[in-house]
Amino acid sequence: MVYGVRPLGSQKLVMHFGNRFVTLAANVLYGARLKDMETCYKMMRREIALRLDLECRRFDVEAEITAKLLRAGYAIHQLPIHYTARYENKKLSPAGGWPALRALWKYRRWKTDHR
Repeated sequence: MVYGVRPLGSQKLVMHFGNRFVTLAANVLYGARLKDMETCYKMMRREIALRLDLECRRFDVEAEITAKLLRAGYAIHQLPIHYTARYENKKLSPAGGWPALRALWKYRRWKTDHR
């Protein structure tokens, strides 16, 4: 698995700290060392993605993907990417962190039948 790690300096302060908090929660719950769990740049083989049996339908899917990959024992490699935050037509708000935290908690005992 490869995650693109964004420089978060261009984000609004509340979003920056929210992202850091959710990433910290993932690291604590799953024993990971992620820098940017909420990145939309995630790459994996199709077969692996299908095995995750995703349930979430909103922004909490980022947490579900991360939780299930880590529970299945996959290593997540992180590469820096270029990123500039955008502010128009933004659908995410600071309140979006709660569903992500809920998903991280929910999938901490998830088991896959395949590997």
